Amino acid sequence: SLLWQSTAGFTGFIAAVVTPLICWPMVVPFLKQHIRFEVRKGLHYLSIVWAIALLFHAPSRIPWLIGIAAAVYIADYIFGYVKRNNLIETAYFERYGENGVALHFKNPKSWEDRSPTSYVLIMCPWISKYQWHAFTMFPDPSKENHSMLCIGACGDWTKQLFNKIQTPCLRQLYVHGPLMTEFSDKAITTSNAIAVATGVGITPTLSLMMNYVGRKRINIIWVCRDPGLIEYTLHNIDISAITRNSYAFIFYTGQRELALPKHLPVNIFIFKSRPKHLPV
Repeated sequence: SLLWQSTAGFTGFIAAVVTPLICWPMVVPFLKQHIRFEVRKGLHYLSIVWAIALLFHAPSRIPWLIGIAAAVYIADYIFGYVKRNNLIETAYFERYGENGVALHFKNPKSWEDRSPTSYVLIMCPWISKYQWHAFTMFPDPSKENHSMLCIGACGDWTKQLFNKIQTPCLRQLYVHGPLMTEFSDKAITTSNAIAVATGVGITPTLSLMMNYVGRKRINIIWVCRDPGLIEYTLHNIDISAITRNSYAFIFYTGQRELALPKHLPVNIFIFKSRPKHLPV
């Protein structure tokens, strides 16, 4: 009877019920594989219900804890919405290969002093006005004061994006950021380093390389099965320039033959296999 007739019992029951709905879809591998990200993210917002239930569960103590955290979250949200949201009127979209989209846009004026090793959240209103997705960006090598993203079609939203970009086009999008990543100016403390990337993970690696070009020697090991991504990168980005004092080892694991540039730089090596462990 205490469970239903007392405030503490009823609110505690609500908090106990919503807790697994908030946590399990984000941490249990089976649920992560079988529940769409948008659904899992929506369930995560049940944390608001959880917090309200706790407010009434122990009203003499919890309000301070929940209130302070909520105030910080709201302040951060308002600051980000006002200061970090930018409308890009003419973002340039183009496909690369059979499974990806490259996005180019001019940096907003507020980005003048930002580190190039950052990620952004983007929202395309012509796909969904409520979905923001995070991607690593790096300086566009073909245009000054521009950034670009490489987006692989591997989820519901990215597949919708890929299907809508049939030909190169200009479209609007909103960009939130930039936000710092682990590939910041303090990411590498030595003069020589090895960066290992797989698939579209080459984008933060390229961002890192461009940030340290001329200052440190960074060798790249890149394992990729997407031929279009390799071709797009080698044809549009001068990797030899950003690795002129180091080496780039590309391990291609896809099926079809690569359409490579006619003359590859001498410091770029391409292997049609996975990396093999060699005895030391």
